[in-house]
Amino acid sequence: MLRVPRTEGDMLPESTLWRAYVELHRRGEAGAGPTFVSALRTLHRQRSFARSEIAAVDPFPEEHRLAADPYLGELWKSYKRCICANRNGPAGQLLRELEKQVR
Repeated sequence: MLRVPRTEGDMLPESTLWRAYVELHRRGEAGAGPTFVSALRTLHRQRSFARSEIAAVDPFPEEHRLAADPYLGELWKSYKRCICANRNGPAGQLLRELEKQVR
């Protein structure tokens, strides 16, 4: 799921990645963080294209609370807000900070 993120459907694909990452991190899986960041970068790159038809509706506004680290949770919440508002520039900056926290 993290290696090939799905972009079809009406759900924010980043939410699926987040839930998978949180579960794998909770289990202590090695490599969950870098794979999560790589998948996010792929989706972010796809969203940067003008004709991208990836869903931008967030059905789980409280999922940031799944994170054990409150700062990481707040970063995730901010990242999703930017993605839903189609603000890819600020989302890219938040993605870099997420990468620092996840690895």
